[in-house]
This record gives sequence, structure tokens and C-alpha cells, in this order.
Amino acid sequence: LLHACLLGGLSPKRCINLVSFACMRQDYKLANHYLEQAASIDPSHPQLQVISDLVVKQSSSLSQQTFAPSWNVPELKEQ
Repeated sequence: LLHACLLGGLSPKRCINLVSFACMRQDYKLANHYLEQAASIDPSHPQLQVISDLVVKQSSSLSQQTFAPSWNVPELKEQ
């Protein structure tokens, strides 16, 4: 996707895809950056408000999510 943006330029569709990827990583600052980019290209895009609302909702529920700081990995033995 980043290659497509580099080669073909930013578009609202590509920015919205980048918002989705940033949200998957829980990087809401970057998600908002791409939302701003999309809005600067096409402020009337029909999905901007929907996506913006989702980013706000996900970022506000962040405190409810917890991740294990370490993983329990079983020892593997050769046979």
C-alpha cells in the first residue's frame, strides 16, 4: 500500500486503508494523520466521518485492552 501511494500518489481510498492499518497497530496518532490527509484531498468523501468515528471509538476503548508483557513459550525438544 505504501508503494502504491509512492508510485500513484495519495488518494482518499489509500489514506483510509492506511488508517485501517494504523488502527490495527493501535497507532491512533498516525491514523488521525492519514484521516487528515484524506480530508485534505477530498473533504466530501462519504466514508471520512464514519472512519473518523471508528478511530475515536477504538482509541477511547484502548484502556480496556491489555496485552501480556511476555509470552509463555514451551520448550521444544528434538525427536
